[in-house]
Amino acid sequence: MTSSSRHVSRGFFLLVALLGTSALAQSGLHALTCIGTQEMTFAPGLRILPVDVTLSASANLDTCWSLDTDITSATFRVQVAGNGSCARGSYHDEIVITWNTGETSTLSMNNPVEVRPLSPTGTTAYGRVVAGRFEGSLVATTLQPIPGDHDLLDCLTGGLTQSMGMVSLSLLQLQP
Repeated sequence: MTSSSRHVSRGFFLLVALLGTSALAQSGLHALTCIGTQEMTFAPGLRILPVDVTLSASANLDTCWSLDTDITSATFRVQVAGNGSCARGSYHDEIVITWNTGETSTLSMNNPVEVRPLSPTGTTAYGRVVAGRFEGSLVATTLQPIPGDHDLLDCLTGGLTQSMGMVSLSLLQLQP
């Protein structure tokens, strides 16, 4: 993907997230939304047919906004095992978000997080904050893959070992 198309994708993603947060605020729901990039590695590499794989992911949520918090950015790292392929993989794990304030939130997703490196459509997962800041808040995450130039070839040959995507995280009904 070229640099200009990444900027267009990121701009579109930001616009959709801003419009969603604005609509929630107008409806009286308190919301916090963050966007950024997520890098993933797969060991062994993903292939066309499913295999047991370890997914390691790190995300930099470098843009966050809300009407009533001091949160401006966040990061998280995840390592989880599951069954996956280049077309689909389901992973279930708790995610610990570290906010720019130094506080953390532990997220538990109600459904497995889907990772589809070759899919043109994003995936969404839902859950709750089960510990830390914003405990009790609802969570929605979206991952939109950014296809690499050789992803399909890697899936057909030695295995896809790395992938990148745009990620958004929204907390709804913020609890203090």
